[in-house]
Amino acid sequence: MAAEFGRHAAYTRLAFADELKAALIRLNPLVHSCCCYEDYHLVDTLEDHGGWEGAKALPEVRRLLQEYGQAIRDRDPDFWVRPVLAQVRQGTEWKLPCIVADVRYANELGALRAEGAVVVRVERPGAGLAGQAGEHASETELDGMEPDHVLHNTGTLVELLASVRALIDTLGD
Repeated sequence: MAAEFGRHAAYTRLAFADELKAALIRLNPLVHSCCCYEDYHLVDTLEDHGGWEGAKALPEVRRLLQEYGQAIRDRDPDFWVRPVLAQVRQGTEWKLPCIVADVRYANELGALRAEGAVVVRVERPGAGLAGQAGEHASETELDGMEPDHVLHNTGTLVELLASVRALIDTLGD
């Protein structure tokens, strides 16, 4: 959805997880592979799995993102928020709209709403993580939040993109 906002309406894509992912790449920890007896460094795992989206299918990569991100949040809840807010404010100053693709916590949502953000939730039946990963606060904290708009991802990609474009047109009014 964020990519479509960028293509259709020249929004800049931002994500709270970008700094988290950059920090993990700098750390480059060993990632236990569930399918063989070898461990690989995170950078190699990302390369082998086509980047973060593919690598997040590995439980250990998902766990690293959740646990490292939460460990920093436990010490400073706004640690991951500040860099994104700085970019949002700079975009506002320059009249460049932004889309934040991964709001997962109440403080992230509150900070964006304080900046005047419009909140859109994409709902897809059957989506979500299973097991412990799906129970993590990053997956559940915003379950009851009230967005400004809801997009239902129940059809084809073409239909979802049409919904995104219609929303962009509505927001542009």
